[in-house]
Amino acid sequence: MESISDTITKGYHTLKKNQSLVSPMLIYLVVNFIVSFVIQILSMFTAVLGYTGSYSIVMIILLILSLISIVIMMVLGAYFSAGAIGLAKDATSTGKVNWSDMWAYGKKYYVRLFLAQIVLTLISFVSVLFFIPFIYEYSTYVTFMGVSSTAMVTYLILGLLLALIYLIVVSIILYFVSYAIVIDDLSVTEGFKKSYKLFREHTVKIILFNLAIIGIAIFIGIVFSLIMAFSVVFFISPALAIIGLLIMMIVYLILIVVFFLFLVLIYIWSTRYYMVLTGKPIFDGDNEPHQDIPQNHLAEMRSEEETASSSQTEENPQIKTDDDEESELNN
Repeated sequence: MESISDTITKGYHTLKKNQSLVSPMLIYLVVNFIVSFVIQILSMFTAVLGYTGSYSIVMIILLILSLISIVIMMVLGAYFSAGAIGLAKDATSTGKVNWSDMWAYGKKYYVRLFLAQIVLTLISFVSVLFFIPFIYEYSTYVTFMGVSSTAMVTYLILGLLLALIYLIVVSIILYFVSYAIVIDDLSVTEGFKKSYKLFREHTVKIILFNLAIIGIAIFIGIVFSLIMAFSVVFFISPALAIIGLLIMMIVYLILIVVFFLFLVLIYIWSTRYYMVLTGKPIFDGDNEPHQDIPQNHLAEMRSEEETASSSQTEENPQIKTDDDEESELNN
């Protein structure tokens, strides 16, 4: 089976050969900015009404605008995520991408991904509801028993830590929900089941894959932090301050581009690794795409082939060869 390092390397080469893979994320960011700007303008206009004395009405309108903004962002995210995964699947399986297919994938799967995102949000929110009583109980105990504030902070940190662990575990187990829905054309329920099944079959590999992505993100952050720290040296001298300012501006621009490409690569890497784990055909620049089939899938296929072969032998009569017919005539 293809290693994680090979998935990351070959996924990067896939992006180099198919630069149109950045389109879904790029369009999403532009549309997201426009929608956010419009919502912000409407919110500011509504806030002005607060000076007329209609404070309660203004709060209701602002709440409605916030909810509308969240729904629109989730729908847009689902639409362009479906397009990004679909294009990444095409590039990984065939080596080619048709940019217009992004709209077809988005139209076909955005409702399913939107519903899946709602379910994931509710599952994440459960962690908060679960640990609020825990935190409240111990904070109340600390208040009435007169325990030190240090103990109170410790209890709060413990509750938040447990909530964080819960969220990390859930996010890893359900990491491939969206990819299963788009790549295998599954329903929302089937997507959750498929992601959970993959985690059970490839627990260590999926954990390592997530750690690899986190490690790359940390490495990028460290590199840019060191560069920013180096640029601060120029501010020691007023004459060189302009150089330091230019360096910081350039670094910020490069960081934005790198972060954007990193998000695109996450879709490509995750799509490719999902296809590796599920035994999908993968194109690596050869004449024909190869199929990297995990051992459990190989065992199932061999069992099916043996069963089909034995049943075919039982059903079909034995065909006589020319030599057999000659020997019968001679006899």
